[in-house]
Amino acid sequence: MNKEKSGLEKILSRIEQEKVSVVEIDNLIDEGNPLHYYAVIRRGFGGTYITFPKHNNFLPEEHLFALAHELGHIILWRKWSNSMNHWTRVSRSMMNQGHLIGILMVLVEEICAWIEGYKACKENEIETTHFITQSIYSLGTYVMFIPRTIYKLAKQVLGIYLGAFFFVKVASMHPHMQSYFELSGVFTVDFKWVMPLFQYLIIVFFIALFLKQSFHLIRSI
Repeated sequence: MNKEKSGLEKILSRIEQEKVSVVEIDNLIDEGNPLHYYAVIRRGFGGTYITFPKHNNFLPEEHLFALAHELGHIILWRKWSNSMNHWTRVSRSMMNQGHLIGILMVLVEEICAWIEGYKACKENEIETTHFITQSIYSLGTYVMFIPRTIYKLAKQVLGIYLGAFFFVKVASMHPHMQSYFELSGVFTVDFKWVMPLFQYLIIVFFIALFLKQSFHLIRSI
């Protein structure tokens, strides 16, 4: 009598059908979050393989679902066009540069991969009781990029405002700077100029930010 395959054996068999290897690696850099070591690696003529961490405290079903998710990425790449797959790679580069659009694009791809992984589990009659919980937890690590990016941008904007404020304050108190502005006929330095100066600097800042992120996007393409 043949022993029924476990869920892990079923998902590994499904991955094998895609002609993809599964490779165990040492996670010595970030043992605090072994999920970072579940990844699909594509090496051109060297083939495609899925990595998973050697050292982890995951339950068997957590390990199974993480592999199913990576299988989901493989399935997506098989389904999507070359141009679509190209943009998924570009979006990750954009995300690493702190680009909000890149983060949202990667989040959409991750959701699709979890859906494909869930479907693969169902097709192979694998128990999925805690699948949704694990997928939400994993997606949360990407969602956290959004408030971090917004917080970083807010700090930069605040820094520009404070810079404008202190520049006007110093200019209004320093006799040489005050006389320079008066002689130039531009204005008398007082605090009413804080907001116009801030607005000018913030426009320059966003133009520079746009050019920087466009440069990184062009390089990625």
